[in-house]
Amino acid sequence: MIATAESPSKVCYACGQELPIDQFRHRRRGRSGRQGRCRACYNAYMRGYRAARRSRTLCQFTSLLRRRTSLNRLAGLCNANVGRFGGLDGLAVAWKEHIDAAPPGSRTALSAFSAIARLLEAVDAHRLAPDYAALSDEDLQREIQRLHEGLLLQQSNVIA
Repeated sequence: MIATAESPSKVCYACGQELPIDQFRHRRRGRSGRQGRCRACYNAYMRGYRAARRSRTLCQFTSLLRRRTSLNRLAGLCNANVGRFGGLDGLAVAWKEHIDAAPPGSRTALSAFSAIARLLEAVDAHRLAPDYAALSDEDLQREIQRLHEGLLLQQSNVIA
């Protein structure tokens, strides 16, 4: 869109288009009182900035997750990041996107997977035993099968 002589215009320094002044966000500093990027360029820039910040936060989260030993500290770290990403679904989606964006076999991907494994180990080690009296016959059979597979896996690790 080219501005008319009646409305003031400004050139966006990102895309180089001359646009009406109302296509630029307000800014307190500067002569024009407007930002140098048009709204479309500013929105694209901010999407990239937020994605980079999210990625940096996830890298810090995975690094801290791998180093934590206490279940309470793991829980606190997870709760803080669940809140930061807008819920458990938001954290899971962001973590999956972070892993998908990393090249296969890269340090970022391996770090994320080792953090997930660490989290699963901590949760599995502190899982409460089910109330066997309250289980149905099918659930009890599945629990026996799971325990049997766990014992076989432990025996194979001891032998190897």
